[in-house]
Amino acid sequence: MSCGCGGKIIGISNLIPLGSEIYILQENSKKLLSSLYKEEIKEEEEISLIEDDNFSAIFDEEQSDGDTELNVIVKSSSQGSLEALKNSLAKVKKDGYSVKIVSEGVGDISNKDIDMAKLSKAILLGFEVGLEKGTEDLAKKSGVLVRTYSIIYKLIEEIEDALDMLSTPAHQEEEIGNAIIKMMFTLSDGSKVLGSRVKDGILKRDCKCYVVRNDEVLVEAKIKSLRKGKDTVTEVKQGEDCGVILDIDVEANEGDELYCYKVSR
Repeated sequence: MSCGCGGKIIGISNLIPLGSEIYILQENSKKLLSSLYKEEIKEEEEISLIEDDNFSAIFDEEQSDGDTELNVIVKSSSQGSLEALKNSLAKVKKDGYSVKIVSEGVGDISNKDIDMAKLSKAILLGFEVGLEKGTEDLAKKSGVLVRTYSIIYKLIEEIEDALDMLSTPAHQEEEIGNAIIKMMFTLSDGSKVLGSRVKDGILKRDCKCYVVRNDEVLVEAKIKSLRKGKDTVTEVKQGEDCGVILDIDVEANEGDELYCYKVSR
């Protein structure tokens, strides 16, 4: 087959997208074929849906709005596979979060689909379909997340991971230590110091803390400064005495407790 000539290829079950590269190899070109295959596999290794920067933007917006539905647009290669996808997505639920299909269709992903996804703040999911010319560039410019799959369970798996992430609280608190207040005094600059002894774990500077009296939270604050004797330190361990300065004023009493937390997302 010479350059510019048409031809017929047998043994391929799906239509080849326009612009695809086809290699014609001799029987003894196994080494070249192997290298091309490895290169193709490497190119296909991509980040997961929840690792995509565009999903991070969707995640932040969902968290701030309090939405419990993940909007998606579904495109598939046939009506049969589209119905199967819709049925599978309807079953994906996680702690009150579910999938909402805002649009659906058969055929390649188009510019119209990108516009719809941008308007509805949806993820575009394609199953056994490609992208029309210019669609990928438009998606990047519009900040629209487009994902295409050839295996249905992979699509469902990534949507499950997305719902799992959305259902996770925006911020999680982990207690890292607590202390009992032994005395209070005021420095020359007016700063109020809570003289404390660490009962469990550690107290750490810049961490969130609660001042508690008789199991009732008096105030929520942040540890502005920690001192051991005359030294300013970043943390104080179990059994050690320290001076704690909070970022807000609090009317604490001897016997009140400090609970220190690490906040993570």
